[in-house]
Amino acid sequence: MKIKRLSRPARERQILDKALAIFVEQGYQGTGMDHIANAVGVSRPVIYDHFSSKDAVYLACLREARLCLDAALFDSHSDSAPPHEQLLAAMRGYFLFAVNEPLSWRLLYESGNAVAGPASVEARHLRRQTVAKLADMIRAWRPHADDVEIMAFAHALSGAGEQLSKWQSESEVDSDRVVSAFLRFAWTGLESLLPRSPERRD
Repeated sequence: MKIKRLSRPARERQILDKALAIFVEQGYQGTGMDHIANAVGVSRPVIYDHFSSKDAVYLACLREARLCLDAALFDSHSDSAPPHEQLLAAMRGYFLFAVNEPLSWRLLYESGNAVAGPASVEARHLRRQTVAKLADMIRAWRPHADDVEIMAFAHALSGAGEQLSKWQSESEVDSDRVVSAFLRFAWTGLESLLPRSPERRD
């Protein structure tokens, strides 16, 4: 098999791009290193030269997808913006991520059910990190709010966003309308955590 020579970073990029599509289409259990090697057009030893195992490839794809999602959620607004605007920006960022990065979204939310072993442990850890960042955003609005309530809201936002995105994709409802409905639904609860004062802008 003739192998096109690429720099190490370029080869790793190629492997991850091909692996992402395979993991999404075939699932974690249905994907083997042979599938990835064939898609890249190299031998298995070339893949092992870059990644020690299927888990290593999967987790590299998962970490990238999670970083991309977190950037869409949390880099789309200024921390000095009013809470209502921060929440709206995060919601818009999430739905844009689902539309613009469909393979990454599907890897995060559709392909992980059969993941087992160390990969499963880290997958759950990465997901909890995103929820923790949502909690931190809420906590910044109301530092002295009950932490259980903050975490409950963060988990609820994460789960509701996932389900709404799936529904929006299947039904082809305009994402702006879904974001608007999501914001009204979520803000009703979140507003109860915020201090009520004339100076507060929402």
